Amino acid sequence: MEPPGRLIPSVVRQALAGRPIDLTPGDQARDFVFVEDVADAFVAAATTDSAVGRTFNICTGTAVTVRDVVRRILVATGSSSEARFGALAYRSTELSILSGDPTCAEEVLDWRARVSLDEGLARTIAWFRSVGAELPEYQLQ
Repeated sequence: MEPPGRLIPSVVRQALAGRPIDLTPGDQARDFVFVEDVADAFVAAATTDSAVGRTFNICTGTAVTVRDVVRRILVATGSSSEARFGALAYRSTELSILSGDPTCAEEVLDWRARVSLDEGLARTIAWFRSVGAELPEYQLQ
C-alpha cells in the first residue's frame, strides 16, 4: 500500500470525498506500475538464476503526466472535485520525467507490466471504495 500522501492515494481519496485537490502544475511525467505487477517482478527476479547480480527497471517504459493521471482518476471516480493545478509549487528536487526501459526485465525475467494504467486506477479506486472508510489513515470524510 502506498502512503496516503502520495499522488494516487491522495487524489483518489480527495476525489471520492468530493474535495478540491491542490496540485503542482502537473507537467512532470511518471511511469506508473500496478503493485501486483511489481510483486510479480520481484518473484521473477527471486526465482530466475540469471537475474543474480543484475539490475532491472521495473516499469512500463511509458511516462504519463501527473495532469493526465489526475484527470483519469476524476473521470474514473465520477468526481466533481476541482483539480487545482498550479496550487502547489514543484519541489526543488522534482524530476520532470521519471521512467525507464523494461527491456532487460522482459528478456531476462520474462516479465512485463500486464495491468494498464486505467485498469490499475480502476482497481485502486474500487479498493478505496470498499475499505477506505474502514482504515483510519484513509478515512474519507
